[in-house]
Amino acid sequence: MIMEAIGLIKSYGEGSATVKALDNVTLQIEDGEFVAIMGPSGSGKSTLLHLMGGLDSITSGQVKVNGRDITTLKEAELARFRRKEIGFIFQSYNLVSVLTAEENVALPLLMDGCKESVMRENVGKAINLVGLDGRSHHRPSQLSGGEQQRVAIARAIVNNPSIILADEPTGNLDSVNAEEIMDLLSNLRNKSGQAIVMVTHDPKMAAYADRIIFLKDGRIIDEERLGGKIDQKKLVSKLKGSTN
Repeated sequence: MIMEAIGLIKSYGEGSATVKALDNVTLQIEDGEFVAIMGPSGSGKSTLLHLMGGLDSITSGQVKVNGRDITTLKEAELARFRRKEIGFIFQSYNLVSVLTAEENVALPLLMDGCKESVMRENVGKAINLVGLDGRSHHRPSQLSGGEQQRVAIARAIVNNPSIILADEPTGNLDSVNAEEIMDLLSNLRNKSGQAIVMVTHDPKMAAYADRIIFLKDGRIIDEERLGGKIDQKKLVSKLKGSTN
């Protein structure tokens, strides 16, 4: 078990105005597993991902990564733990515009005070894995959307984290680039054995996963194990069912 969420509750507001974004969510992610999280807008998908990654505070419950309860960590300790154990990929790429692709990928290592020789080696490997060898000295504005997301993926894997959390990683891409990014994520998982948890609204992207979890109103309402078989119609039907 690489990650475990236990009884997660996330509430906003107080008293009669309290709203539960997540309501007693429990799930386990196995080492090397690819899990997609789907559901309608406002179902709690991104909230769940952010809590699992320690990016937001939990009202109650626990999140364990490699058996360690990250909800007990102080902010500085949690930040260090995130950089080493969790890779994040966002829809908007979140690249620093004044830095080159290579420099963006190196940021997590720089923040940890990594030796320059080790940093160069790790950055080179990450850029090579995402297929951007010839573009490493370009800034984000000089790269296509698909290339920018590849930089973001390289940054997420440069520390060889235990798990990658991806929030709508293809949301800003056209269908061709989206499929290329999903092929890349799938291949990286197969090569490195890292677990991936991905939020998506697109059944085609979710079909890359081993397992799909469906959320509605902050609760897990269904789960589908694909078992290597992709049934788009079934996924669309399940997703529509979660919006009713």
